[in-house]
Amino acid sequence: TYRVTVVDLVRPNAVCDRTTVTSITGNGKAVVEAITFDDGSVDNCGIFKYEVRKMTDRCGFGTVNFTPTVEFCCEEVGTTVMVELRVTDLYNNSNTCMVEVNVQDKLPPYITTCPADITLDCQADYEDLDITGRPVYVDNCEVVDVKKQDDVKINQCGVGTVTRTWTVTDKQGYKNSCVQVIYLINDDPFYYNINN
Repeated sequence: TYRVTVVDLVRPNAVCDRTTVTSITGNGKAVVEAITFDDGSVDNCGIFKYEVRKMTDRCGFGTVNFTPTVEFCCEEVGTTVMVELRVTDLYNNSNTCMVEVNVQDKLPPYITTCPADITLDCQADYEDLDITGRPVYVDNCEVVDVKKQDDVKINQCGVGTVTRTWTVTDKQGYKNSCVQVIYLINDDPFYYNINN
């Protein structure tokens, strides 16, 4: 008689996507399951689990341990992060492959409150934002640029309108705008009458 022990010593064939894209969600993060990076890995006896880890980590989530999911953050927007996928079979044999992950932010910033239209005396400084106001905005990551552009239509006495367009831009380059109108009037006009 013979006792035969049948073992599986063959590692799975790990096949990864070469590159993939992930998008940051409204909470400023993206959580991706390990199997997302798989591109048809196979094993002679069957695959038991998929795990993943990042090779670099600007988010501080950790890169040492393989886990079922991997998390990306706003600090990685616009960069390519190398990810390692580990495929483990039913008998604990494993193999790995690498994926380049392009991290994007596809959500534009949103202006929640545009400065209200305002009427000022023509002697007031319409460039003073403490007087005219600033926009209030939100973004899932961060707004990196807030600009104003003025279309000035005032006469030599300083009376007229300033149409101000506010634009906020996020790290990915997405923009949102709103318009504020500043009316400049003469609160104390000087009238004169010359009689002959």
